[in-house]
Amino acid sequence: MPKKTFYNLAPEKRELISAAARKEFARVPLAEASIARIIKDADIPRGSFYQYFEDKDDLFTQIAAEEVKEKFVSFTNKVIQKEGDLLSAVEEFFEDYINHLGTEENKNLERNIFLSMNEKMRNRMVPTHKEHPCMEEFKTVMEAIDRKRLGLASEKEFKYLSKMLNGILFRLLTQFLNDITSKEECLEIFSFEMDIIKRGLKSRQTN
Repeated sequence: MPKKTFYNLAPEKRELISAAARKEFARVPLAEASIARIIKDADIPRGSFYQYFEDKDDLFTQIAAEEVKEKFVSFTNKVIQKEGDLLSAVEEFFEDYINHLGTEENKNLERNIFLSMNEKMRNRMVPTHKEHPCMEEFKTVMEAIDRKRLGLASEKEFKYLSKMLNGILFRLLTQFLNDITSKEECLEIFSFEMDIIKRGLKSRQTN
């Protein structure tokens, strides 16, 4: 994690460093990224970089964490706006996410995060402990979901539905980031698969 000196910086300075890092990590994967380019774009001395971060991996994990945080906040807001309608929130979130990746820099950054993430970094991304930066949003979205709309019989079914939705999102995003599937194809496949899930849930409610 970044050192306290990074968090003690003015918000504008932190954003300048983050912007320079995002630019570099979008240009090349982590292994090829240059600290020299980052500090030049951020206009900070090399010595200051090591006052803020342990190393390049530390900064990269911070940028990945910021990306995850943004997604959690966005999804939480969708669920609240949709009054707990999980499936509608997922549909709108995915469309916004794909559109966000429409610019080359955003797509490259996301691709390089996917490619460069190791197990240690992944553990810092997933909200599995109370100190995690996304835990507040995770709790909020879990409480905001209206489970009665889904017609599920148990917590186990809800967990499996969540895994299914995550699997669809991850698979399509991976295909899009690796240029296997176009944006239009991703949206079409996503809509088709979500329709199957919705029809399945509806049939359970009417039986």
